[in-house]
Amino acid sequence: MGRENEIFGGVIEHCKRADFVENVMRKAHYHSEDRELLWEVLKEILECMEDAVFRDWEVEGLNDPKVRAVVMTLGAGVDRLQEAFLSEGKLTEAYMVEVLGSEILLRAYGAYNAWVKAQGKYVVRRYYFLGAREESGDGGGATEEAGRSGDGGGATEEAGHPGDGKGATEEAGHSGDGKGVKKAEPSLSLDTLPGLLEKSGLPVTCTEGFCMIPKKSVAFYAELSQDATAVCEGICMGCGRKDCPNRMEAGRSISGNRTLDHPLTYGYARILGL
Repeated sequence: MGRENEIFGGVIEHCKRADFVENVMRKAHYHSEDRELLWEVLKEILECMEDAVFRDWEVEGLNDPKVRAVVMTLGAGVDRLQEAFLSEGKLTEAYMVEVLGSEILLRAYGAYNAWVKAQGKYVVRRYYFLGAREESGDGGGATEEAGRSGDGGGATEEAGHPGDGKGATEEAGHSGDGKGVKKAEPSLSLDTLPGLLEKSGLPVTCTEGFCMIPKKSVAFYAELSQDATAVCEGICMGCGRKDCPNRMEAGRSISGNRTLDHPLTYGYARILGL
């Protein structure tokens, strides 16, 4: 298995476990009578994931901290499966593809964390997402905004990168009063998503409204740390929806399965299509 898809092997094996479906049933409020159909749809999804792939690369100019751009996709086969169900009028199965596919994609975040750690030099400290923040005009620090949702078709609020792929940064205030201490971070403008996807070299594109194709695709930035004790702040820390009732607090690790037992934010509900 090549480097670009090696994390998905473990993800697929994990998704064959009974607790994966039980977790989906609990989060999506399915009933026991739905279990058999969920398993049938899951099996078809996993069979469609032969082209699931990820790619990451170091963002030039961001060395303190080191940042990597990441693009992941479950592949076009999952889209085709969902479209086939829709064309046959099987709306329940089509929605299950949405829910299950999104949960599989979420598991890939934890797998990426583990993969980075296994390289032996860095751990993931934080994620940054496209549309999570805009610079305020008065230089008083970053202002928060919600990630952009798409047309109901998949993940659209993840991190973009400048079209030239050369590590353009924005200086966001990080001190308590929004002044003083500055830290270089990747540009999070939605307009940078097409350039990020192009630079990845993967078969992932986006519409003019920034909806990714294939639908079950994500792009983000991962801030790395050489401190092996550093705890990933979790995917919610890169989302601007501070008022989201499902928001997870900083410090909840997404390495392994811990975060997956908690509700998701609005931004990642877009990944999940929920």
